[in-house]
Amino acid sequence: PTWVNWLLCMSFGIEALTIGYNLSIGPIFILNQFGKPVGTIGVLFAVGAASGSIAAIGATCTEAGRNLMYKIAASPFDLCFAMGGIALGVLVATVPNFVV
Repeated sequence: PTWVNWLLCMSFGIEALTIGYNLSIGPIFILNQFGKPVGTIGVLFAVGAASGSIAAIGATCTEAGRNLMYKIAASPFDLCFAMGGIALGVLVATVPNFVV
C-alpha cells in the first residue's frame, strides 16, 4: 500500500458521509424550505442517481470512455478525478443553502 491508496480510502469514507448526509437531509430540507411535492423530490433524486450511474458506466465500460479517462488522468489519478467530480456534485447539491 502507498500513501495514494490510503488517501483514496479516506476520501471514499469522507465522500460516503457527505453523500449520506445529502441523501437523508436533502429531501427533508427541500420539502420544508421550498414546499415541493414529495414525488418531485423523489424524481429529482432518482434522475441524479441515474445520470451519475450512466456517466460512470460510460466512463468505465466503454472503449471511448476509458480512452478519454486515460487522456484526462492516468491511473491512479483517474480515481482522484472521479472523487473530485463527486465532491463537485455534493457542493452543487448545497447551493440552496446559500443566500441568493
